[in-house]
Amino acid sequence: MQLTAIDLAEFAARVAVHSATNGGLWGLVTATANPAELAHELTEELSYIAGIPARPLRIADTVEATVQTLLGAGDDWAVVFGFSPSNTAIWSGLDQLRNNLQGIAGLVLILSPTDLYNLQVHAPNLSSWLGGRVWRLSDGSAELSPGEVEQRLIALRAAFGKTDAEVVADARRGELPAEPEYAEWLILLGQGGLIT
Repeated sequence: MQLTAIDLAEFAARVAVHSATNGGLWGLVTATANPAELAHELTEELSYIAGIPARPLRIADTVEATVQTLLGAGDDWAVVFGFSPSNTAIWSGLDQLRNNLQGIAGLVLILSPTDLYNLQVHAPNLSSWLGGRVWRLSDGSAELSPGEVEQRLIALRAAFGKTDAEVVADARRGELPAEPEYAEWLILLGQGGLIT
């Protein structure tokens, strides 16, 4: 599976855009050696960019304990990390109990490439629930240059027939359409804090 690279702020912005209408399941694939730190950073980004209450949760050793941990998030989003590459039974069990997870406000899985493979192989139904809402965390080398940022802004202006000032004004009034491109637009303008 070819995944699009994304930085943490843009990922949080995409979650924010869609969280108003539905929570759902999201995935962020990373090769980091410290997924707990990344989970904490993401909860801060979700809070800052979108005002989404979230908490980092480490995966438990058993399926039942994992489901109880996730349900314990209450109205907060669960940012889940710490999957064991060798414990594929967790994925199979979560796949069978996936309907129990629908009561969660929102769920973000911090995945290693091995975790993503295990999810696809051992939890195909959960994987289909994830659908296209999975990205690869940018390592920083994929960041846009100023020229690339301007080219993307030109494309957005042409596609939507708006100026940067109009998009910022719409965001300040809370009238920005709930499309991910608008969140991207604000981030490119350095106005990610306006995403609601």
